[in-house]
Amino acid sequence: MQHFPHPFDPARDDNGSPGQPPEGNGCNPTNPGTPGPAFGVINAMIVGDSITQGFEGDYTWRFRLAEWFTSESITPNFVGPWTGTHTNAEPSDPKPPRLIGTGPVPPDERRTGGAYANGVSFKSNHWALWGRQAAQVKNEIRSQVSTHSPDWLLVMLGFNDLGWWVGGPDDTLASVKAIVDEARAAKSNVRILIANVIHRTFIEGRNDLERMMCSSPGSHSSACDGLHPGPKGEYQIAHASSKTLVEMGAGKSALSVPGSFPASKVPTVPNNVRVSQAPWGLKITWDKVWGANAYEVRSRQKGISQWSYWPSGIAWPVNRWDNSWVLEGQEWEYSVRTNMGTGRTSEWSGTATAVARPTNPKGPNNVWVEPRGNSISLRWGAVPGAISYEVITFDNDATGTTFPNGRGVQGTSVTVSDGLIVGHRNAIAIVTWASSGPGWPTIGMSVRVGAGQPATIQGLRVSNTDPTTVLLSWPYTTNFASYRVWFRNHKTNEAFRTDGYSTATDNSHTVAFLFPGTWNYEFYVVAMNGNIEGGRSNTVIPPVYPGFQGSGG
Repeated sequence: MQHFPHPFDPARDDNGSPGQPPEGNGCNPTNPGTPGPAFGVINAMIVGDSITQGFEGDYTWRFRLAEWFTSESITPNFVGPWTGTHTNAEPSDPKPPRLIGTGPVPPDERRTGGAYANGVSFKSNHWALWGRQAAQVKNEIRSQVSTHSPDWLLVMLGFNDLGWWVGGPDDTLASVKAIVDEARAAKSNVRILIANVIHRTFIEGRNDLERMMCSSPGSHSSACDGLHPGPKGEYQIAHASSKTLVEMGAGKSALSVPGSFPASKVPTVPNNVRVSQAPWGLKITWDKVWGANAYEVRSRQKGISQWSYWPSGIAWPVNRWDNSWVLEGQEWEYSVRTNMGTGRTSEWSGTATAVARPTNPKGPNNVWVEPRGNSISLRWGAVPGAISYEVITFDNDATGTTFPNGRGVQGTSVTVSDGLIVGHRNAIAIVTWASSGPGWPTIGMSVRVGAGQPATIQGLRVSNTDPTTVLLSWPYTTNFASYRVWFRNHKTNEAFRTDGYSTATDNSHTVAFLFPGTWNYEFYVVAMNGNIEGGRSNTVIPPVYPGFQGSGG
């Protein structure tokens, strides 16, 4: 008989009765069965993802469950191929993205040798890995059960299936059923506990997670980062598991969640922040902080007071950051801090500085971008020394945390369709990769996926903001991804021109440094979709600025 733990939500379930999700969402547990005989030793394999493996310096809920078993006079014999927590990868030089058409990206190296919190000692074997999906486990569970022969399986999976778009709820349930079937094919009498998919705090742009989970996720104080358990959450998950184990005869009383918990890991300031020159630009390194989940990097050009934060709103997992988006002679300042979860960061480090001397080739010239159905077609000029190119798209219309999508290309043209949403505008960049790494990117024209040629702008307006600056504004038009402003000095009858500063992403644009005065200039605007142009708008000439009438020029 299949056994499910009580439905568990860390935000509301401590030592009382199990928290019950809303009616009608299919999350109520099946009958947990009747208690069985007492156990002296329990041979169990705990199967899961990052929630279960834990991170370097964590106690983990596995340890709290082992403590509970011992308190119940049961010897926990955890089995499985791995023993440690997760640690971040070692820093390395930048690597080019995988080439289109060469198959899926190979999985990251399994990092299973991380230490536990100070003082933790237990038989810590498990089969849990960061990023693990039920869709993956179903194909390997039979072999693992055959090898380790557990009497019990404690399975906590599913978030990565739903959270990373591997499949929907029905697909995830089908994967879990396959896990049960495959485990029993290897050992027919193995007893299986299956946890609900864990909830997390709301992520902007991921309303689908609310619909797929058993409840609307609120603010979970039990999680260190909105998802992964902190010291309190570790106890709560172990407590929820222990209740079902007691009902099945393993133990007499469930684990009690204490009123206070060990202190969380303390984020300390990174030491030895250094900036050095590299062929691609600048390399920023610092000493690894034990137990650090991630780091945040901020940068600015020397002489500028405002810091830029990279990645914006995101933490960087490795104690190194490489910046190829710098130009010859620019002097940059960097500072780093440790991130150990939501609201838990160290102070910023001192500032490290270096002048950029990049030697790698820059991005290509003559970049052409155009929409093609629900894809984007691109072509560009060849760059001497290039071994490949990276085509980057960034969805400007997506909500929440959005990542650039880079893919490798050999040759000087490509049509991309992966990761695109019809109707959304995408920024475009192309990076040249040499054997020594990446170079400064070329920025292409933004493109709206699934749209065609933009319409002609009607009703361009102009107003002066000072004697040499104008504000242009116009109504929105269909199919646009950006707008290009054209201008000329009509007094000298020169040709209309545009430049890199004359592209707008909204329906207004400021043009400055119009000497000897704005009224000498004439403007029109063209809507763009990639490099595909709409018609020319009406032309406008600003009035003479007050006080300059009759001054000539």
